[in-house]
Amino acid sequence: MNRQIFYAQIGGTKYPLIFSLGARKQLINVKKQFAALQKYSQNNVSLEENLEINADAIDAVSTLADIMIRQGVAYLNKFHKNYKPPQSNRYSYINGEWKGICKNDIELVTTNEEFNELLRTIIKAFSSGSGSIKTKSKNETAIQEEQS
Repeated sequence: MNRQIFYAQIGGTKYPLIFSLGARKQLINVKKQFAALQKYSQNNVSLEENLEINADAIDAVSTLADIMIRQGVAYLNKFHKNYKPPQSNRYSYINGEWKGICKNDIELVTTNEEFNELLRTIIKAFSSGSGSIKTKSKNETAIQEEQS
């Protein structure tokens, strides 16, 4: 089974995210927040409008991340119980299980740099870019993380 898994660093910890059918279903319910992301890059707006757009963009990215991380955690915990992330990086893998992070905590601990990278990771996940995990056998013992 091949599935695109992406990792986003939030508060110094890497979380798995996927753009699954379940994520797509949940995102349909929050699609009006996508308009905020389109306005996020506009430069010709007033300071007040810019603050409102930024707040809406933060809300949209946090919501998208929350949904996609919950899907990534559920996928890894259900289908790849034997997969352990590399020890060299800090992942949300604790006592043999992947852990998620809620929207409020994402907004609490994410730095500006992480926010921009989180947005790029979400966009990659939507377009099914790099970062896939591929199973090599049915017993799930050999899974490798590909880097772009």
